Order: sequence, then C-alpha cells, then structure tokens
Amino acid sequence: MSEQHPSHARTYLYGKPDPQAFPRQYSYSPPQQQYGSPSTMLYIQTGRDQWSIMTPDRGVTLYTVRYSCHSLGITLLRGTDTGPTIGTARFHSFTTSKVDVELQGRESRFKKEFSSRTGLGNVEWNAHGHDLILRDSSGRLVGSYLLDGSVHTSHHREGRLEVAMKGLRIEQLEEVLMTGLAELERIRRDTEALAIGVRAGI
Repeated sequence: MSEQHPSHARTYLYGKPDPQAFPRQYSYSPPQQQYGSPSTMLYIQTGRDQWSIMTPDRGVTLYTVRYSCHSLGITLLRGTDTGPTIGTARFHSFTTSKVDVELQGRESRFKKEFSSRTGLGNVEWNAHGHDLILRDSSGRLVGSYLLDGSVHTSHHREGRLEVAMKGLRIEQLEEVLMTGLAELERIRRDTEALAIGVRAGI
C-alpha cells in the first residue's frame, strides 16, 4: 500500500504524553521522534485476521486489532499482539443493528452516534465515500478513518486515522479508535449481508 506521509506527522496534538499511559515499546520520546501521540496513524493488515495501528514510519505498533467472524467481532490491544486488551466490540445479527462496545471497563451500545464516556460530548460517525468521519454536536471534526477504497465494502480496507481535535487525553483517543473500528466493521457486515441477500434473491 502506498502511503502519503504528511509533513505534520511529527506534530503532537495532545501535548506531552503521559509515559504511564503508553506501553513500554512506545513510551514518550523527544519531539524529534515520531512516537507518543501522532496526529496520523497508519491502519494496515499484519496477519490473516490481524491489523495494526502504527506510527507513520511503521516503526512502532501503537495498537493491534483482531477481527473475528463471530459476534465478538473486534478485540483492541494496546501495543503489539501480546499487549493488554483495552476494548472489544460485539455485533448482533438479529436482535439489534447497534454494536456493544466495551472500552476500559465501560460498556455502551451505539450505531453511528453516541454520548462520549470520556468527555467529548455527543459525537457521530458518518461515512463519505472512502472516509469515515467523526464530528461533535457543534460540527467540529474530531477524527477520521481514510481508507484505500469505499467504506461500503464487504472487505477490510487499509488506510490511516487522522485525529484533528487538539488536546485529547489517551482515553479519548482510544474511544475514537475503538468506536471508529466498530462503526467500520458494522458497515462492512451490513454490506456483506446485503450482498449475500442479493445473490440469494432475498
């Protein structure tokens, strides 16, 4: 996957990260390094059902994402695949179209919009072509997943995550990450189910 590395990749949008909030392999480094809390993170496949969220230079794995075809569809780990689990997303085929997300011990159920548990207020994810965009109730851009292909696909797509809002704490960043992953997977599963229904003549 060819990737544009933006010139602002070395910028820290959230201030100096708390070293205790990050796993050892990407603890805080001086500003000249591309570690800490980058405004741009790559989202790439690193295994059959495993994806990584990495620094723009691909030098550090910030988070690992595991996918499952079962109801427990997403597991988010901090750091590499041996890191601690910090979030999960559970999907439902018949009872509800919403997703159950557990993050940092807090549970919520949402579809597109939700009331943030970390102080971001009421926020909403919306798909636009190749992009999944998160805005708050005033319309301010919080973050976006920019994919190498349409959001409405039955396949996982590589891409990058752009975080636009300044001053995010680590728990807010991880809420953006986790809910965005859950919304992308919900759309993917809905698209796949629709395609199966069309082929079956339903």
